[in-house]
Amino acid sequence: MSYMFKGCSSLETLNISNLVTSSVTNMGYMFDSCGKLENLYLLNLDTSSVKDMSYMFYSCSKLQSLDLSSFKTSSVNNMDYMFASCTELQSLNILNFDTSSVRSMNSMFSVCKVLQSLDLSNFYTSLVTNMNYMFNACKALQSLDLSNFDTSLVASMNYMFSGCSLLQSLDVSNFDTSLVKSMNSMFSKCSVLQSLDLSSFNTSLVSSFSNIFKGCSSLKYLDISNFDFGMGNMNSQKFDFSSLVNLEYINIYNIKNYNGFFMNAINASSGVNNRSGLIVCQSNDSIITNPNATYECCRFPNNILICGDDNIMTTSNILFSSEIYSSSFLENKYTTNKIIETT
Repeated sequence: MSYMFKGCSSLETLNISNLVTSSVTNMGYMFDSCGKLENLYLLNLDTSSVKDMSYMFYSCSKLQSLDLSSFKTSSVNNMDYMFASCTELQSLNILNFDTSSVRSMNSMFSVCKVLQSLDLSNFYTSLVTNMNYMFNACKALQSLDLSNFDTSLVASMNYMFSGCSLLQSLDVSNFDTSLVKSMNSMFSKCSVLQSLDLSSFNTSLVSSFSNIFKGCSSLKYLDISNFDFGMGNMNSQKFDFSSLVNLEYINIYNIKNYNGFFMNAINASSGVNNRSGLIVCQSNDSIITNPNATYECCRFPNNILICGDDNIMTTSNILFSSEIYSSSFLENKYTTNKIIETT
């Protein structure tokens, strides 16, 4: 049944609830580009043998609601672009999806621009290797619960949350990124996100971080402690922090192989380097005595605190100490516009 109704651009209503599909293995591209389809009835559709649902509803740009609660998906291994570009989709019921066999979710919900909520609490993702663009441009999503996600086999997370411009919180503390090789623009344009804790991320295999935080203009707290830049391209993958204009705290306490990644991270031509702010350094950096020096450092637009290590010297406007890294410090001592002193 793959491509069965693909490109039926004038079709507005379709009822295939009584279609016998018990032996069907491929429903890829089934309704692809049915651009005027507003009513789709699939209630009794038997999907128990289906292995491929990629692009199944791709670019059904007039669909506002989809109830797939009756779908049996235990055999499905490909959900790439399944709902991508369903630009008017407001309600999507996939609560009963069994994703235990799925190996790729590339762009699964990409450009579902008006979808405000998405319940993925039953998603089982232990076999998934590709999550590129999975939630890209889901501009109306305000929250995502990914606490059950198993990302232990995922190799690529490019643009995974890019353009989630109303996403207010995101907990990825359970993510296993030990096999991930690319995180380009992973959180780019998450413009209202204020806090991001990536302290659990293992990036030892990641070779590209390009624009990972670009456009996160509301971000105040960023923890990338434990990041390992060892596989990264020093010349092309430098962190660009120029759009993080509200950043107040960044933790790089235990990062590895960072040499070069933070050098000139802020483009001097933007004028950011000339604003008041703190010098950012990490362990083994050259001692900073010149407030305008760059070395392995960069200057941020606000008063930024970076956790370094106990051996780094202090200047009149920044202190490096492992004590700063403690949660008690964050709760009780953190402040801006002041010299931080530890006991």
